[in-house]
Formats: sequence, structure tokens, C-alpha cells
Amino acid sequence: MSAASAESVHPRIHLARRVITPAGPRRAVAVIGGLVAATGEPDELRARFPGAGETDHGDAVIAPGFRDAHMHPCLAAMSALEIDVETLQSKDELLSALRETARSTPLGGWVRACRYNDARIGGGRLTRQELDAVTGGVPTLVGHIAYHWGVANSAALEAAGFSEDSQPPHGGEFGRDADGRLDGTVYERAFSAFLTGDNERAAIIPPHALEDQLRSLCELQQRFHAAGITAVCDAYASPEAIELLTAARARDALSMRVSFLVPFDRYSGLRFSGVHSGLGDDRLRFVGVKAFLDGAVAGRTCLLDEPHAETGEHGLQSLTDAELAEIVHTVHSAGDPLCVHANGDRAIRLLLDHVEAAQREHPRPDLRHRVEHCAFVDEEILERLSAARMIAVPVSGYVAFHGGRFIDWYGDRVHRMIAYRSLLDHGVSVAGSSDYPTCPFEPLLGMQSMVTRTGLDGVEVGVSQRISNDAALAAYTTGSALATGEHGRVGELAPGQLADMVVLDDDPLEVAGGEIAAIQVLGTYIGGKQVWPNNQPAD
Repeated sequence: MSAASAESVHPRIHLARRVITPAGPRRAVAVIGGLVAATGEPDELRARFPGAGETDHGDAVIAPGFRDAHMHPCLAAMSALEIDVETLQSKDELLSALRETARSTPLGGWVRACRYNDARIGGGRLTRQELDAVTGGVPTLVGHIAYHWGVANSAALEAAGFSEDSQPPHGGEFGRDADGRLDGTVYERAFSAFLTGDNERAAIIPPHALEDQLRSLCELQQRFHAAGITAVCDAYASPEAIELLTAARARDALSMRVSFLVPFDRYSGLRFSGVHSGLGDDRLRFVGVKAFLDGAVAGRTCLLDEPHAETGEHGLQSLTDAELAEIVHTVHSAGDPLCVHANGDRAIRLLLDHVEAAQREHPRPDLRHRVEHCAFVDEEILERLSAARMIAVPVSGYVAFHGGRFIDWYGDRVHRMIAYRSLLDHGVSVAGSSDYPTCPFEPLLGMQSMVTRTGLDGVEVGVSQRISNDAALAAYTTGSALATGEHGRVGELAPGQLADMVVLDDDPLEVAGGEIAAIQVLGTYIGGKQVWPNNQPAD
């Protein structure tokens, strides 16, 4: 037997001040073959597993590994190869960075910038004329931090075939100036056409080289592990994303567990091949089908009953009612979870109409569909979500990240926004998520945001939606496991579950809510194997 094989079956006991388990606090957890064998007191486990190795974490606390139920790791890995402008403080600074990049861009290349935050930079929304002045004929796309719209220069619009007389792609929109001319802003499907394409045509911007993407993904995984993340759900696995993930898996470079959602326009091939959710293994698994129904909260394009204060518009509906009905019917009938991006209350109501109809036509009481983001709810929506047994996946750290800007954009609606408290009170299952790279990925910041409802700017936002420390941790562990169909297999430090653990320097269940994000991650383990820090000697 090899040393690695022997290590995988040899029991190891981890000791700590506290081990958070469903049976209550313990001081030790035993791991065998990547699974939790038992939890209990140190002497009890030593007697049960004589000769077991030991790792003493001293005064630390061991919790289940954090699971992010909705993020975009492949998009983030690709975006890391672009210009990240989120921290820039002014439009002049942004334009200067784009000018320098355009000067060094080879012939035929693109200038690609991401995470443009118009609310931070100010100076009015970027226009194609401003981009043209600094990038000239080099095609340029600046993506907004919400990833639901961006700004293109004239060369990029021309490369896409978008002219003054063009009609936007269905489910997309063009921005226009006061004279009715294209201002360079491309929304929803007009924006995604540049990055992902669809069944009818490839993405307009050429993809990055696979080797560069792999390097970026590996670096990103270490950042995730340093934050205690053991598993993520890629909430939009394009063909390029699946190629990246499978390549990483084949090279044994996928250290985190990844589940993924396939976009509906790529689903038919899988369905006709007999492929259903659950295909894969504990490292890489297909778990659901993704569709987009409306826009973004930060992009101020979500579909609302009451109009947006800035525009007087109700937001964007990405699918017609007929398209939504077809998607819900197709996926539900096949028995796969449907995971629909629906932020606004009007969008969520539309989704519920069709899910309820599908359940009446083809009753599947055990099939749990998801509402991605589920940002605005009311009493009627809450009752219907509960009755339909749908899983809500709000962006946990959004209040911390945007703070008082939410009040500027949505006024009193913040009291029913990202409503973890109301969802839980109505028996709706909730998961923890970051939607990274639109929001910071650190789970501890997400938990603090849920508990305190206070922005990093110090502004309290809808404090009636505060939840307990316990509930916030559950969202990032058992709640996220349920959202990916893995409940009972992972998410708790309980016998028989995967030994995914995070070692913390303080107790997330005991510290004050405003101190959660300051907890330090000392170590991260997946299947009992330490993945961060990754420079530790073998036991």
C-alpha cells in the first residue's frame, strides 16, 4: 500500500476548543478515508480509534467547511486576466488605465475591463464616446460589477454587428443618448453576447487561452480556501467553463468541490443524451439548470412591481412568458432542479406562476427548484415560496458591500430585500452565496452582513431582516448543501459525511455579529486533507 493510500484509511483525530456539530459542541472529530467517523471528547475518540494520529488545534474552533451556493468561479478566473477597475476612485483614473492598456494591445486584440462600479466612481455613466477618445480603434468592453451590463466603444459595437439601426437581441437592450444614438451601454443578452454567446453564435470576444485560465483558477482556489471555502456552485457553466473545470479535474488541480448549473440553452443536448442532475462525483457535479428572468439589483435592472427611482422603469424581463413556461415545463418534467435568476418581486411572481402550474400538471413533491438571488419578497411571495418548497439563494454579503446605496436606490423596499429573516420565518430553505465576482466572496463577511444588516459604510439597511449567528452559519453549510442536492452528504460534522472543515481562531456562534468578519481562518480541510495553508508538512 502506498503512503498516500495508508494515510487515506488511517484515522486522524482533530482536537480543538470546540467542534461545531449537529449534536452540540464537542472537542474532537475523527476522520477516516475522507469522512467524519465520529465526534466526541478526546479520550472517548482515542479509545475508539487506538493508534490514530492527532492534530491539536489548541484554542481554535472547528466548523463545517463553508459552501457558496451561487458564485461564478470560472468567470472570476477569466476576469482576473482582465483589468479589474473596481477599486479605482474616479472616471479619469479609469479612462487613463484604459488608454495605457489600449496602447499596448496587439493588433486584433481587445481591451477587456471588469467590475466597473459606476456608483463608486461617479462622474456619470461611462459612454462609448469617452471610450473612443482613449482607446481609438481598439475594441473595448468595460463590464459593470453586476455583470448584467457593460459599456462598449464603437469598435466593439462594430465587431458585434451592432449599429444605430440594429435591434437588440431578444432579452437584451441598448442604451441610447438624448439624440437616440447608441451610447455604448449594452444590457443583459446584448452584453452576454460579447462574453458567452449562445447556441446560434459564439462569443464575440475571443476566450483566453486555457492554460492562462487554469493558472488563474488555481490561484483563485487558494484565495477561496484561505477564506474557509470548501465548495462552490458555478451558477452559469458555459461550455468554456465546463472545459476549464474538466481540465482542472483531469489534472488533479481542482482542490475545491464544484457543482454547476447548465444554462437552459445548452440543456437540450444533455437531456436528449439521458443526462440528469447528480451526474459526476464529490469533486465535480452537474446539479441544475439555469435561466435568467430579470436583471440585477446593483445594475438597477431587476424586474419590480414598483418602478426604479432612477429611471421610472420597472426593469428588464429577459424571457417572455411563453419562453419561461417552456423552460419550467421542460426542466420540471425531466425531473431536474430549475434555478432561475429572479431578483425583483414581479419576476419572482412570474416564476411562481409557472412552477405552480408545472407542479399541478406533473406533481414532483420532492423536486426542489431554486430562486437565484430572490432579492425582493412580500407576504404573498413568501407564502407561495414555502408552499412550492422552493429554495432561496440570496446574495448574503450584498448589504455589507453596497450599504446605504441600497436605500438610495430602493428606499423602504430594503425592509423586504435580501430577506433572510422573513424567508426563514416562513419555512423557506435558504442558502449562503456571494455571486462573486459581483460581491466579495468571504463567507464570514456574508454571515456578518446577514446578522447585522450593516454596510461597510456603517449604514444599517433593513434591520428587521437580521438573523442569528447560528442561522447565518447554517445558510453557508447545510443550506447550501441542500441547494446543490447534497444534504446529508456534506454540510455538517456528523458521522458518514464528508470531512470538509474550517479551523477558526474564534467561535462564529458566540462572537458579536459585528465581529464575525474579523475571525481568522487558520486552516481549511477537504475530505480530511488540508488544502490551506498548502505548505504544511505531511503528518
